[in-house]
Amino acid sequence: MRPRWDGDTRGAGVTSGQWIAPSVSEFSEALAKPDWITESPENHILQHIQHACAVPNAAWRISKALTKDHIFLVDLVWTRNSTSIRELRSDLFALVGAFSESTTFVRQVVSEGGLEFHVATGEIGRDTAFTDHGHMVEIYVTAKRMSEILSARPR
Repeated sequence: MRPRWDGDTRGAGVTSGQWIAPSVSEFSEALAKPDWITESPENHILQHIQHACAVPNAAWRISKALTKDHIFLVDLVWTRNSTSIRELRSDLFALVGAFSESTTFVRQVVSEGGLEFHVATGEIGRDTAFTDHGHMVEIYVTAKRMSEILSARPR
């Protein structure tokens, strides 16, 4: 049996996530539309990230932000002196919350020397009075103790 986490003795879950699958499918269908991504993410997203980085004791510092192929690329430095990936992720979700719309997907990917967070956020279906639209954001995170963070994370 391959465990799902440290100490797992079951190796399997208790039920499916079917109750939310239609919402996930609806978001996936919106993402696939050829005109779903809005223009000028630097006008819609950057100010929120800058504000979050400017507060006293901010968890983040921006090192780069630019748009490439309609994806908003943001390089951030996590300023905390922690090695907890859970703390980093919590701070990241707070940051994403500053610019997220009614539907948001976030995926963490280990990248050379850091972490990437792939974010899709937008307005879809009956949750908005507007036409379906959204943003794609790729956040690359580094930290003073990133090698310790990566080595301590569960495999």
